[in-house]
Amino acid sequence: MRRILPIAIAAALAAAAAIHLTGEGTAPGVDVDRADAGTPGPDAAALADVEDPDAAAGRRDATDPSGPPAGTDVVAAGSAAEDPGGRLVVRFTGSAARAADAAPGDGFRLVARGRAEGDAFEREAVAGDDGEVAFEDLPSETAWRVVLTADRFIDRNVPAPLVAPGEVALVEVPLERGLEISGRVVDDAGAPVPDARVSVSTWRHFDAALMPGRNAVTHSDGEGRFEAAGVEGGELSVRATAEGYRRGAIDLGRRANGESITDVVVRLDRGASVTGTVAWPDGAPAAGAEVRVAAPGRTWARAHRTEADDEGRFEVTGLSDAAWRVGAWLEHPDESATWRAAAELPGPGDVRLVLERGAALAGVVVDDAGEPIGWATVSAKPVGRASGTEPVRARSDRESGAFALEGLGPGEWDVTAAAREHGDPASGARIRVPLEDDPLRIVLPRHGAIAGVLLDPTGAPIAGATVAGGGATSDTDDDGRFALDGVAAGAVELEVSGTAVAYGPPREPSIALGPGERITDATVQLTRGGRILGEVHASSFSGTEISVLRRPHDGYETVRATVDAEGRFAYEGVPPGRYRVSFDWMAQGDWVEGYKVRREVFVDVAEGETARVVLGDPGAYPIVVTGVVRDGGEPQEGLLMYVFDPSESQNQPLMVARTDVDGRYEVALPRSGPTLFTVGEGQQQQARYLHDLSDEPLQRIDLDLPGGTLQGRVVHEDGSPVTTRLVVLAHEDAAVGSVQLGDVQFRVSGPDGAFRFDRLHPGRYRLRSGGYLQQNSTDALLVVEDVIVPEEGEAAPVELVAPDGAVLVVRAVDGAGDPVPGAAVEVLLDGKWPTVLFRAMSTAYDGTVRFTGLPPGTAALVVRDRAGEEVGRAEVEVAAGARRHAIDVVCRGS
Repeated sequence: MRRILPIAIAAALAAAAAIHLTGEGTAPGVDVDRADAGTPGPDAAALADVEDPDAAAGRRDATDPSGPPAGTDVVAAGSAAEDPGGRLVVRFTGSAARAADAAPGDGFRLVARGRAEGDAFEREAVAGDDGEVAFEDLPSETAWRVVLTADRFIDRNVPAPLVAPGEVALVEVPLERGLEISGRVVDDAGAPVPDARVSVSTWRHFDAALMPGRNAVTHSDGEGRFEAAGVEGGELSVRATAEGYRRGAIDLGRRANGESITDVVVRLDRGASVTGTVAWPDGAPAAGAEVRVAAPGRTWARAHRTEADDEGRFEVTGLSDAAWRVGAWLEHPDESATWRAAAELPGPGDVRLVLERGAALAGVVVDDAGEPIGWATVSAKPVGRASGTEPVRARSDRESGAFALEGLGPGEWDVTAAAREHGDPASGARIRVPLEDDPLRIVLPRHGAIAGVLLDPTGAPIAGATVAGGGATSDTDDDGRFALDGVAAGAVELEVSGTAVAYGPPREPSIALGPGERITDATVQLTRGGRILGEVHASSFSGTEISVLRRPHDGYETVRATVDAEGRFAYEGVPPGRYRVSFDWMAQGDWVEGYKVRREVFVDVAEGETARVVLGDPGAYPIVVTGVVRDGGEPQEGLLMYVFDPSESQNQPLMVARTDVDGRYEVALPRSGPTLFTVGEGQQQQARYLHDLSDEPLQRIDLDLPGGTLQGRVVHEDGSPVTTRLVVLAHEDAAVGSVQLGDVQFRVSGPDGAFRFDRLHPGRYRLRSGGYLQQNSTDALLVVEDVIVPEEGEAAPVELVAPDGAVLVVRAVDGAGDPVPGAAVEVLLDGKWPTVLFRAMSTAYDGTVRFTGLPPGTAALVVRDRAGEEVGRAEVEVAAGARRHAIDVVCRGS
């Protein structure tokens, strides 16, 4: 086996994470008018000729700060006194539309949910004497979604048309019976297993991380029998778990809606077992000790659990033949401390655990002025390879601030503290047991205060707004004044909401607040922000509710808006920058199908200016690419395809598709030129293909899956396996730092530290272990260049040896030596490339930030300002497992 030692640490590469959006919500000023059924939307040519809607024919948007034209009556949505309400009639369609049990009642719930002007509404459907199902007295001018949850039917979430005052609207709800399945859970001898948890699920495609079908969860009865219904058709699987058994599963293949499947048998076996005894140091049995058995490298939270009997004996069954670690916990009868024991086994077997008191950590909690803090909560959390341990907590002494953490097991621990009216410690502490350091001193900064005035872009005060920052909020008075108390020290980012007009963010994004400092004269002036006016192309406007999403070009935070009855939508007070605007593809039932209809466009927003967009214009996606994906000449069904712009650094596909039963795919794309196609069974495994598309409207590209493989192990320097370790592989053509699927593939090392990559093209690759989403790792990042996958045959196995990770505390200071809070610090390995783990972390109130899991070698510490410009740099030699503190980086211009 080829053995690679971490002597030269190369450039690092981010593993591909699941595509997702966060921070959904509605920004102040988002137009929430809803669509009138059947109203056509304007086309792109019409949009170009439209004047600003605020000035056209007296019409004003709902977001106009000056309100409606004079003489216009305003009726609040849902107001019973002034709104006669409307009626929404449900028409069932589909194969089960005329079913006798298709009516509101037990096991059949039909709910309409709506939102208007910030208010949310929910109504239950009722069935009349004539059998008609309807929603009565709905607040008008409100768009609705009808949600069906039923025992034997497939769940639905259907947009409904706007309900006009005093009128009746119609919504069609597809009704189809789901799968019905019944069977038994039995053990390896055929005896029934009662109270087993049974999960029946289908997947609409192979990437389970993205879009599951509806799952049904039930439990077996005393005879081991179970039944479930309403499961959506697709690739059907049944899984069962029970205490003391290994999980059992059975795949039933592709099944259609409405099928009834009976006599399914899921077998559970007891598998291997770990047995043993727990004793006190004098040999007495530790009766009642809690015992947990977990895979090496995994936390105890999801371990198998049992309790030692009166003789201290225990048994845990339902295990595999892999390695295990065993831990025991029991409070000592003569002291208020939990004693612990731990052991690691190469496989199932018998073990004797002798409880130990564990190490004790003494220290003191003080504030930034050196004054003791009483009743602070001090916590120690095990990290990395620490075994037989759980978080340990204690309270500091009321007068002296002293504390003692009892029973720390071997390994490394992160120690922190929390107290009322104090912020978090700047960078915490990492200790190693057996203890080598002096008593620990934890410093918690005092909270401060910020008072001042909130001004609009012209300098006029803003009354009735809410200012928030540093964990505190305050409403402005008639003079625009606010007062934030209990503000955490550091670079305080202020956010403003509740203004009558949708402004942009403050001109100065943050205020530096020292511990215990009280600022009384802060001036927060808002910017004008920008505006996005959008319209839906006539060919895409349905007349029912349409949501659109806005998100930053290089981020995931989303803001929703709803299209009005004229096919228009608006975003007000938008911070300057580039944005993606699309239809709300996330609301679709199938992730892949939904992504096809999103029709994303880009828009640049400048302060105080209006940008216009059109969604759904067919001409915006003029190129269609189609083809067949094969493996060994055989068409491949159900594979996921992602299509990227290779110049984009973000993991944002241009389009997503899935191959059909004939292995065929089809994607509509917005442009020609270099285009990256990736295809595989899921996100973890994507073969990459780079093509230069022409301007032809229809192009064919067939793809043959490659057959290369790469396997290996991740081990510690003593040769023991590194389990549950993320291993990332990137082709040499992929840009360093790319997170695009296909550019990177990832696996998790197994119980023996093994990993394997399949379907690789021949060529050179970069292999990375660690340093991804593991800030507490005790094993250092490891990057290896020039791993070769040959044209024929398997690549040579690779053994990655993970060194002990170092801890480094970096402090950004100005020319006078004062701390620089809120600065962005990144670590460049060997002076080359930043890694995901060590990039863009912000300094705390004292200018510090802590990095863990650093590899040995030369590290460049780089400090950047808010514009991304480098303002400070220092280099440091890092030894394996070293503990370095307060490496100062002097920043110019601070």
